[in-house]
Amino acid sequence: MAKQKEGEGNTRLPVTVRSIRQRIDRKLPKGQQLRSANRSARWVEEIGAFFLVDKAKGTVIERDVDLAELAKRLGCMEDYERIVDD
Repeated sequence: MAKQKEGEGNTRLPVTVRSIRQRIDRKLPKGQQLRSANRSARWVEEIGAFFLVDKAKGTVIERDVDLAELAKRLGCMEDYERIVDD
């Protein structure tokens, strides 16, 4: 059996924000959508960089969403993956 180099066992695969967002959108129940508040600094302060929306009611369901946490909760991100900027 080959020896593992130091740090090799902790390697995590990079996954882009865009790809994680697509995975999340596919897993969300119909009528819900993940949105980003990149319109202004005020929006980011009020509801966070990412938020969940109920499209039918036009209301925010969840504010300040952590992409990694949501992706893991929905089962669309593995422990060996990490999110990187696009």
